[in-house]
Amino acid sequence: MTIFCVVSCIVQASSGFLVDRIGARPVLFAGVGLLSLAALTYSQSNGCAMLVLGVVIAGCGNGVFHPVDYTLINHKVSPPNLPYAYSVHGVTGYLGWAAAPALMVGMTTLFDWRIAFLTAATLEALILLVLWLSRERLVDDVQARRDESQASHAASNPGAAGCTLKYFWLSKAACCLAVLDFLFL
Repeated sequence: MTIFCVVSCIVQASSGFLVDRIGARPVLFAGVGLLSLAALTYSQSNGCAMLVLGVVIAGCGNGVFHPVDYTLINHKVSPPNLPYAYSVHGVTGYLGWAAAPALMVGMTTLFDWRIAFLTAATLEALILLVLWLSRERLVDDVQARRDESQASHAASNPGAAGCTLKYFWLSKAACCLAVLDFLFL
């Protein structure tokens, strides 16, 4: 579980940048596909190394959801309905986390654990198919978001045009030095 959470954390942070660069839809498709691949890897595992590989793949698939989902919610739901959309998103996420063990234990009891993971992989593949068939509804205009963000930044920081990347890397270096200082002193 630790490997899953650490990988999810790293992927979640980086997939936010990816969503801003290429859009939410392809990142969502990749995440759901990776979850299906992880369940398939679990179903075929023959030792600890394959289980760890499955955990890493699952962490990569899981890490995309918040950047993708919140991007789609923010751009597809009207502002007065955003609190309801966030609530539905949270409740259905918890329901999914609660239903997964019930499905897996039920399938394992009826068949075996490999069939349970194959069932999970199939379910994820079906979800990916449904997403693919309704892909027109999942479009977010990356270029419009980027232009709006740059215009907003330029309006609020008139003298900072072109300096942001340099300061970003300087702040990254300062954070790394602070972490190293904390770890080794």
